[in-house]
Amino acid sequence: MNAEFGSGVTAINVITKSGTNRYHGELHEFIRNNHLDAATFFTNLQGAKLPKYRQNSFGAAFGGPIKKDKLMFFANYEGMRVRESTAGYEGVPPASVFNGDFNDPSIAATIYNPFKYDPVTGLRQPFPGNKIPLGPTTLCAPRPTCIDPVSMAFLQKWVARPNAIIDGEPVVTGNIRNVLNSNQYNVRMDFLKSTTATIYGRYTHSDSPQTNLGIQSLEGQENPYSSQNVALHWTQVLKPTLVNDFMVSYTRPGWALTRLTNNGDVAQQIGVKNTSGFPGGATFEGPYDYNLNLPSEYLLHAAENNYQAKDDLSYVRGRHTLKFGMEARQKRLYYNTSDYDTGDFEFDNVFSQACPQGNGTCASLIGNPGGNMMADVLMGTTIESLLIISPVYDGYQTYYGGYAQDSWRASSRLTLNFGLRYEYWHPWLVPRNTTAQWDGKNGNVVYPLKNPLDYLDNSKCLGECAPLNPGVPREGYRTGNLDFAPRLGLAYQITPKTVFRAAGGYRFLLSLWAICFLRRLPRVFPSPILGHPSGSFHPTCPRRRSTNGPPACKGALAHFGPWKPTTWAPIPSMSICSWTSIPRTCPPASMRG
Repeated sequence: MNAEFGSGVTAINVITKSGTNRYHGELHEFIRNNHLDAATFFTNLQGAKLPKYRQNSFGAAFGGPIKKDKLMFFANYEGMRVRESTAGYEGVPPASVFNGDFNDPSIAATIYNPFKYDPVTGLRQPFPGNKIPLGPTTLCAPRPTCIDPVSMAFLQKWVARPNAIIDGEPVVTGNIRNVLNSNQYNVRMDFLKSTTATIYGRYTHSDSPQTNLGIQSLEGQENPYSSQNVALHWTQVLKPTLVNDFMVSYTRPGWALTRLTNNGDVAQQIGVKNTSGFPGGATFEGPYDYNLNLPSEYLLHAAENNYQAKDDLSYVRGRHTLKFGMEARQKRLYYNTSDYDTGDFEFDNVFSQACPQGNGTCASLIGNPGGNMMADVLMGTTIESLLIISPVYDGYQTYYGGYAQDSWRASSRLTLNFGLRYEYWHPWLVPRNTTAQWDGKNGNVVYPLKNPLDYLDNSKCLGECAPLNPGVPREGYRTGNLDFAPRLGLAYQITPKTVFRAAGGYRFLLSLWAICFLRRLPRVFPSPILGHPSGSFHPTCPRRRSTNGPPACKGALAHFGPWKPTTWAPIPSMSICSWTSIPRTCPPASMRG
């Protein structure tokens, strides 16, 4: 690849159509659907119909003169509609489980009551008839009922009942659907200033929202994507052997991964309070034999503003074609992610099995049989719960590059290419210097701000004019400034039909995952129970390991709290990331311990 191109191993030149001195236009339509498709070998073998598929690609283009030989225009539109459906099935709990009855043949397990047990051995008593009562009962005292209202509300409203049995297991059958609505248009104007100067401007807009729908109502994800680009290009012929090209452009891609929003805020509907972030539902983890219609746990909203200016000078001298150029870019990134912002509940069968987990005495007596994760879900006895509220990243980075290259036609059969490129990526910057750097050598966190909390102080311009930490760069890290990338290539014509080509070069890549080093640490509240970086819904409800008592939970899974974090300052995350940004808002006093 020529030295003209950098910051990657590939380059794509996009050429848009321009207007002419005559009017031209076209219309097109492409249709594809399952009625026109041939059956596959497997659909014939099973005697099944082809799944539903609809694809329409259509568009129009038109261009011509505004002023002949001076000003021309061109515009086009392209659209695509896709409706795709695939038959599938998912394992769901037996219908009897929704009534607390665990006698279905697909379960084949005794359900034990964690609130009734032998205080000496820890052995729990089985529920009478292998049924967990739905109404008020003294079986689970001091709780007024054995059933957790949040769990039951979610199961009753959002989890599908089985409509088929496959290999002895209850399943729900349905269609997995994909919906795409894409629209794109381009507008270009060409101005022939003179015989030696041409100018064109172009605007491109694209919207490609895609929705993936699962068999059950909460499954699936919406992926809205929108991008815009505007560019201005000026070509000036300075003399027959010397041409200059100047270009400026602005690009704004925006993308997201979101939950389906037509169901409202499921977390609030089922009674999970004190959650925030993206709308959607809480995540229930654990019953891996069943699909509980879970919404997506990872969400993303992101947008970029990319600015670019570039100038290239081409010069032909004898057998040499020389090219020199410079460019500058700035990327401004808005990045908002969320994991478990509406709560994550993790379940196992540890509370519905015969013995508390880790109780060797009890296990030696009976072998610790029984238990079912769906029983733990019904009782709301979580082994861990989590809430993460991720701050927003907002920063920018500037890039500078320059190059020189020579394409030398050494003979009629041999061409040699030499090039050298220089690149410099300035470190990312964020407003108010709210960055933190993990010092792996000394095992601590360092801050550009002398006092990291100055970013909250109005009198110090929210960190903008606060004292900096000597020895720590404002950006939190430094980048190299000796990034020279040589390029070398040759082409040799062995015969009129055979050409040998070889090339080599050095390039500097900016990883797409570099945002890992730039993110702001999520506000994770460490659990005082298990020591995991999680927030417990009920700090008095530990996971039973070697003790004989029942779960200490006296309430429902209705809210997060009370909080007792061990720390709220930025700490190293479990990821191998070294650069982050401090959250902008201070936790309430009740959270600071």
